[in-house]
Parts: sequence; structure tokens; C-alpha cells
Amino acid sequence: MWNAAIGGLSKDDRQRLGDYGILSVSGDELHAASVKDAWTELIQVVEQKQKDIANKSWKLHFRGNTIVLRDVMGSIASRLQSVRDVGDAAVDLAPQAALP
Repeated sequence: MWNAAIGGLSKDDRQRLGDYGILSVSGDELHAASVKDAWTELIQVVEQKQKDIANKSWKLHFRGNTIVLRDVMGSIASRLQSVRDVGDAAVDLAPQAALP
């Protein structure tokens, strides 16, 4: 499942994930770091960006609407944590689903 998701990423996205230490690319083969560690790091990055945005109180004005980025980042962080928790529960029920 994770390999299919990783394989669907663009080359630039895979490179970005590699820069964050979430993926390592050797030749045409992708190796995901520990999925739980990767999710934890990703959530930490999002939460740090959320704090940065809260401190700056960034707002976007788009087609007559005002979007407060702090609220959007909070929603993303919450959803990422939910996805990680669901994945952890799925791996607990079906250990063969975990990446090597």
C-alpha cells in the first residue's frame, strides 16, 4: 500500500521527502523510512509550521474570502494524526501490512 502511494508521487515530491529523510532513493528503488517515524516527523513539521503561521497570523484573500492559514494548518495536522492512528490500528490488526 505504501509503496504504491510512494510510487505515485512526482519526482520532485519524492526528492522533497528524501530531503526530509522520509524516503531514500537508490536507483529506481524507493525505501520508506520507518513509517511511524516518518508520520511523526511529518506531523512535527506541520505543527511547527502551524506555530510559525500562528505567530505571523497569515491571511490569504481569495475570491472575496479570507482564509486564515493558522486554521487550515490546524485542520491538516489533526487529519494527519487521525490517518497515522488509523494506520497504526490497521498494522496492529494485520502486521503483514507494515513496510519492511
